[in-house]
Amino acid sequence: MIDASLRVLERDIHRETLHLEELNLKAEEKRLQVVEAKQETASIEKLKEKKVHQYHQIERKNEEAMIDEFVSTTRVMAAQGA
Repeated sequence: MIDASLRVLERDIHRETLHLEELNLKAEEKRLQVVEAKQETASIEKLKEKKVHQYHQIERKNEEAMIDEFVSTTRVMAAQGA
């Protein structure tokens, strides 16, 4: 009777050990998915920062062009009026 109880317990331990290994594998898969998602997020953030930087450069050039045009127009008008 004790042997039968021990065998049942050993079978339960074996089954739970297998279940634990399965859960550990699933946890590792999820961990890898999280790492991949973080890498993708970092890539997207870098691309976003690059695009914002490019936008600011274009804006700065446009503002400089407008200022240059304003200065040129003001000089022409001043020369014509003088």
